[in-house]
Amino acid sequence: MPRSLLVGFRPVIGRIASNILKSVGYEVAVASEDEDSVREANVVLYETTGSANVAEQITKLRQTAKFRDIPILVIGEHSDQDLIDTALSAGGSDSYYLPLDPQALPLKLDQLLQPDGGVQQVDVNIVNPFVSATADVMETMAGITTTRKSLFLKKDRRMFGDVSGVIGLSGEAVGSAVISFPESLAKKIVGKMLSEEPDKIPVEDVRDGVGECINMIAGGAKAALSNTKYHFRLSIPTVVEGHGHEISHRKSTPCIVVVFDAKGDEFALQISLAPNNKDQRAGGI
Repeated sequence: MPRSLLVGFRPVIGRIASNILKSVGYEVAVASEDEDSVREANVVLYETTGSANVAEQITKLRQTAKFRDIPILVIGEHSDQDLIDTALSAGGSDSYYLPLDPQALPLKLDQLLQPDGGVQQVDVNIVNPFVSATADVMETMAGITTTRKSLFLKKDRRMFGDVSGVIGLSGEAVGSAVISFPESLAKKIVGKMLSEEPDKIPVEDVRDGVGECINMIAGGAKAALSNTKYHFRLSIPTVVEGHGHEISHRKSTPCIVVVFDAKGDEFALQISLAPNNKDQRAGGI
């Protein structure tokens, strides 16, 4: 049973939303934007009408969710368009205009909960080499022990870290791999790699270090997959910055996200990889 969380709703609108969701099988909880219950939700509904500090509230929701790509459906009146746009820019996933409709609202939520790239079964043979390579790189290069915290199929293209290293994969298999860190953890990791104080590392060195992290992780996975149908070549890594940045991946290919814990800090690995057959070639990266 999917879990929904209502945030910022006026009492009457909240009760209507709750009744609609319960009627189609959702669990419903009501919370303020900074409650930890957001991490237990599958989807968040946020009403903008009459709200102040919309950007701040959406940012708090995303910070609480960390790397879980929990969809946030922004709900408001047509006259609230500026507030809705602000909420979407701050991390909202999609918008819905009042009044609430018993058929349209559940349909919108179902669409938001669908994995991006399809719902194909995930092959663990893809995931395990990347997970092992990530743990090895963090331990060997930064002296940081990591544990895998969660794994899920990604529902959108946003990465809610601050800095991400991206590398393209091509050959017998095609796709991409992404490592995404909060800024503080990226500095800590690169600092250990360079044997320097994190706060003294130039921004360009942090970028280069994050790019080298995904390069080494993909290289380790490449070696493990060299004799399989997922054999691939590596492109030159690039780095994307800014909280909530978007990273596209190959169409019609599921995107797997693995969240790691590094002594209380979290970071995420994103893998989108599929054999390069005729069905997949139609997509492009």
